[in-house]
Amino acid sequence: MRVPFQPWFVIVDEAGFSLEADSLIPCISQDIVTILLAGDHEQLQPIVTSYGNNNYCKQVQVSLFDRLVSMDIHFICLRSNHRMPLEMADLPVIMIYNGLL
Repeated sequence: MRVPFQPWFVIVDEAGFSLEADSLIPCISQDIVTILLAGDHEQLQPIVTSYGNNNYCKQVQVSLFDRLVSMDIHFICLRSNHRMPLEMADLPVIMIYNGLL
């Protein structure tokens, strides 16, 4: 007998790059109680290909992660960077992260 798959959590990697709808669709199950958004809202933004320059296009170009951060929803910012040498990381740390890394 097969047991139905009923996840209770969703992990969205690269959530800063993911469209809001793409992040929310996996969460529509009534069994979902936890959503983990992992990524960096300060880096890549979602890409929307549109020939219009209207308010709707601007609204959908915001990730769920970025929208929640802008609403002051609590998030945890990692304080260490292991992807590049410290000397190379100085510029983005100062320009993007206000020296927080």
